[in-house]
Amino acid sequence: MPTFYFSIHQADGSISDDLIGSDFGSAQQARDQATQALSEMAMDIRPERGVTRIEIRVRDATGREIARRSAQFDAEDFEVE
Repeated sequence: MPTFYFSIHQADGSISDDLIGSDFGSAQQARDQATQALSEMAMDIRPERGVTRIEIRVRDATGREIARRSAQFDAEDFEVE
């Protein structure tokens, strides 16, 4: 089974690199997993103000990027009189 690596890039510039990898039957299954993981992570994002962005990048065993999935949240507050 092919191994794929996922890295998580956050708006603050931090990156969490997957050094172990995960085995999937195909590149499409790895892409689907990235989509699922992003949707689960998005449920936990609570931006107070401004823009919050999170991105998952998927690489194959050679290091070639095969997919990106991202979500962006904009939070604006307005004065209430």
